[in-house]
Amino acid sequence: MNFFAKLILAVGAGFLVSCENDIDKVNLLKVEHLPLVSQTDAVLNYSDSAVIRMRLNAKLLERYEGEDPYLEMKKGMNIQLFDIDGDTTTQMKANYAIKYDKKKVMVAKGNVVVINAQGERLDTEELTWDEANQKIFTKAFVKITTNDKIIMGEGMEANQFFTKYKINKIKGIIKVKQE
Repeated sequence: MNFFAKLILAVGAGFLVSCENDIDKVNLLKVEHLPLVSQTDAVLNYSDSAVIRMRLNAKLLERYEGEDPYLEMKKGMNIQLFDIDGDTTTQMKANYAIKYDKKKVMVAKGNVVVINAQGERLDTEELTWDEANQKIFTKAFVKITTNDKIIMGEGMEANQFFTKYKINKIKGIIKVKQE
């Protein structure tokens, strides 16, 4: 055998010896870790009885399948909830969100803002929306701005329309002067 043939055999044998089947590494390559669908500038409308009840806008929307399918919005999202007449009742926006299909839960993070039909505004860094129970909540710092005061606290629970809410640990209330 000449030198080049021996070299090719040695390299080939080296590849065979260095192969491994580490199941953890193989599992990382499964398709479920890659998005099934990836869409930019996505708009999803959710309807009930042929009436649009919610609109979701996302700069980047990725759908993942598997045992616990979910939607991930890595570049932010904006949600509008509508009443039966099509009027906006609530708006929510955040820098990031993930919505778990089976649990019917969405977690929003980063500059989360919720505004209700009365113009009351919630600012926080993390908020969970429990669609099944129609509630929003957080353990994080919150600032709620109404037409006559600003309320700050740690943690909050509200209905999904942000019309009835309870702050868990109020840190301060600032009266705002009306002009």
